[in-house]
Amino acid sequence: MVYVKKLGDMYAISVDMSMGTLTLEGPGGRIGPGTAVILVEGGDGINFLKGAEVKIHDDAMEIHYCGDIISCVMTFAVKHGKWLCMNITVTNDSDREIRIEYADFLEFKSDLGFDFGGNTKDIRLLSNPRGMGPFAGTRDLIPTEKPDIYDLTPGRGHELLWYEKWNYSWMVVGVWDKKSRKGAVIGAAQPMHESLMFRTENDMFYARLFNDTRLIVPGTSVCSPEVQFNMYDQPREGLEAYADLNQQNLSKKRITDYAGWNSFDYYQNTETLPDIVENAKAIKAIPEVGRRINWICIDSGWEYRWGEYYALEHRFPGGVRNISATLRENGFGPGIWTAPLMVERYNTRITRWDPDVLVRDENGNFVPVFFDNCYIVDPTHPAGEKYLTDTYTRLYDEGIRYYKCDFLEFGYLGRLRFNREMSLTDVNRRCLEIIRNAIGPDSFLLACIATPESTIGLCDASRISGDMHNMWSSAQMSAVNTAWRWWMHGKLFWNDPDMIAIRGTETADITGDAFHVETPFRDLAGSTGPVFNRVEAETWMTFCLLSGGLFTLSDRMEKLNAAGLRIVSVAMENLSQVAAKPVDFYEPGLPAVYLQQDEACTRLGVFNWYGEPRTIRVHTDGLLDIPDGTLLHEIWSGSDTEWKGPFDVEVPAHGCLYYQF
Repeated sequence: MVYVKKLGDMYAISVDMSMGTLTLEGPGGRIGPGTAVILVEGGDGINFLKGAEVKIHDDAMEIHYCGDIISCVMTFAVKHGKWLCMNITVTNDSDREIRIEYADFLEFKSDLGFDFGGNTKDIRLLSNPRGMGPFAGTRDLIPTEKPDIYDLTPGRGHELLWYEKWNYSWMVVGVWDKKSRKGAVIGAAQPMHESLMFRTENDMFYARLFNDTRLIVPGTSVCSPEVQFNMYDQPREGLEAYADLNQQNLSKKRITDYAGWNSFDYYQNTETLPDIVENAKAIKAIPEVGRRINWICIDSGWEYRWGEYYALEHRFPGGVRNISATLRENGFGPGIWTAPLMVERYNTRITRWDPDVLVRDENGNFVPVFFDNCYIVDPTHPAGEKYLTDTYTRLYDEGIRYYKCDFLEFGYLGRLRFNREMSLTDVNRRCLEIIRNAIGPDSFLLACIATPESTIGLCDASRISGDMHNMWSSAQMSAVNTAWRWWMHGKLFWNDPDMIAIRGTETADITGDAFHVETPFRDLAGSTGPVFNRVEAETWMTFCLLSGGLFTLSDRMEKLNAAGLRIVSVAMENLSQVAAKPVDFYEPGLPAVYLQQDEACTRLGVFNWYGEPRTIRVHTDGLLDIPDGTLLHEIWSGSDTEWKGPFDVEVPAHGCLYYQF
């Protein structure tokens, strides 16, 4: 039996009960047929389309499956005009606890399941990583022999956690035909409380729910996040439409008001209060910089231990209260770094005297993470909640109003929590809820090394890139995440492209004691090669400015030379909270042209991400009609170009052109 239902003016759902397959059709083309399988731990996969009951309504379709262990309800409806929305509810019908390993609602061969009117082998895919590893980007769905070096491939980057892989996309995915650009964007309604993951493996594609596993006690149900399909817009605009559909009620904060300076990249756990004061005074000594830089965040190194957030007296005499007072006396809002879910395995009172704070495994042992140096806090346990509440209430009372909360991703390790029925997404959201309640709405909360789905609606800003250092190799890794996540910015949260370091041989004094290239985190950060030259420093500053994200300097300010200070001064004149769109989104590799339409002016960034000069086509791909005769002012060189339509320009290796008009 085959059931077909047309929903709205755009979509049709087809369920083949004998084959156990689902097919979705829309203006962009077809997805499927694919099987739908739930795997219960210790059992076999259950295709919940076979033997199901289908109910068709005027504006919806329901699919009901009832088995010996689980029952499942899958519903489809069209919402908000162009969105096909799907929900799945799974109920435990047995007399014992069960754990869902995953629920695939579309599983098919990659070259057969996407048909957008062209060659089914000519499909391109955009991935969104769960964390900030270097796994955002685009690629051919069926890999080619010689992909662009910036395309996603098995050789991309390094993996910090199990779910950071080149062939995984979390929360949302985009697919399209290369020639027609017709395709689909599939994402989860936000804020989400369960996982949604897309995976390719060999020649198979999987759309998967509950991938973190999910415990269900007898007689209870779990609900997937609403899955939203857009097969109407082309994917670049579809991603923006997805963000608009799920836009959060962000606070009244303007991200440009939180432009700041952070101690980490230069000092890397070695900073002292005199170091902080030195930089505060150096910033204020440059009027155009001092007027725009409002916050100083002291990164890791100020605290006694991870898990004991009291200031080291020999570095910061007078403790956190004195840190807050000193920064305010120098004209800055006070901020500090913490790692809420991480407790050092050795030399902390928690591991010895308050073990209920920590996550345990099935055998009752603590779960070691971060090279086995730390244990994980359980925010669902009353002891864990008290620890977080007490810590952040005290820091707030001591004057801190800017909180950089780091290593939040590790909350996804170890599947057991005190609240055994809570999803790991909600476990991590619970941590941030506790912190937000403690620090109040007036504080700025930045999530770092976090999964976006756990921060949406709770944090002011979220890191979207890898750790940034003053090396081109680091810029390459960070650019791939920042470039492909512009659509999140100002909708789900404010994007943070990480700290902006520009110091190098041509932009700063890096001789003698001024700077040492070897750092304690060099290997961990994955950065290799020489430090920035002037062109690379200008390129990275331009890219961060066009991101519209959180602006945070991180050099030792008094060591910047005239070239370095000019780069910073130019940045002060071009701060924005609007994310530039990738103009050449549909081309292989990392986009080279970006369009930023701000209230005051429009900017075009043209980037050469490669190690040799390249000729790049400057255009807008129809995103903006520029009147003939418009003068494009190139900020770094000061030269003007008259717009007479798209034109070619040569860009030096690792260089950029930064046009304003």
